[in-house]
Amino acid sequence: MANKYYKLLCNLPWNTWNERNKKLYLFMLMNSNEGLSITCYGVKFLNLVYLMHGLKTIYSLGCVVAKMK
Repeated sequence: MANKYYKLLCNLPWNTWNERNKKLYLFMLMNSNEGLSITCYGVKFLNLVYLMHGLKTIYSLGCVVAKMK
C-alpha cells in the first residue's frame, strides 16, 4: 500500500504548485516511503533507527578511545 501511495505522489505535477503546497507535498512524499531495513531471509533485524543508534555508539566509543591516548 505504501509503495502504491509513493508512486502516486511521484507522478503528481508538483512543480506548478505554490510554496506551501510544495512543502506539504515533500512532507507527504518523505512519509510515504517505506523506511530502510536490512533483512535476512525475510526476517527484519535492522532498520535505520537501530543503524543510526549503533553508528552513534561506535563514534562515541571511538572518541573516548582517542581521548585516552
